[in-house]
Amino acid sequence: MTILYLIIFPIITGLIGGLLYSIYLPFKIRLLKSGKLTKRLSKRINLIYIAFLCLLTGLLFCFRDYRTPSKDRLEKIADVRLPHDFKVIKDEYQDMLQDYCIIFQIQMTVQGGKEFSNSIRNSRYFIKQSLQKKSENDSTHLKMSPASPEWIKTSNGYEFITPFDRQTYSITFDTIKNRIDYQECYD
Repeated sequence: MTILYLIIFPIITGLIGGLLYSIYLPFKIRLLKSGKLTKRLSKRINLIYIAFLCLLTGLLFCFRDYRTPSKDRLEKIADVRLPHDFKVIKDEYQDMLQDYCIIFQIQMTVQGGKEFSNSIRNSRYFIKQSLQKKSENDSTHLKMSPASPEWIKTSNGYEFITPFDRQTYSITFDTIKNRIDYQECYD
């Protein structure tokens, strides 16, 4: 993908730059004929213009999609490995100026779900003594260390809990449906 950007950005910048230069060209010829613009100054303007186009191409390349893929974010934050056989249902980035929210949902095969369950149990954040009781009135769970993120076992899978801060992560893995819901928000 990077090679594609290295090809596309110079072409786009060259087309826009050529269009702008064609607008400038009649003025340049008129100024050269009148003597208000020397050939030396004209060459200097051309070099500055080419340098500006190169700088613009570099900036476009640097500001392309700078966001880390959701799959990589999930694996790094939760200390797990996703199986190779999964289908992305939703990969959404909601930008709200300085705040953002990432929503990533994937569906796995039965074998992929088993691999992911093993990955959760091998995670450094997995709390072996936890079983969350989910009901409308009771959303408590056993927390071994409230200051750190943790994977806990629920009645239908696993849940990743983080301490409340400006940046929050919510990951649920439903072992019945073999589905992962990942949300990362910064407020």
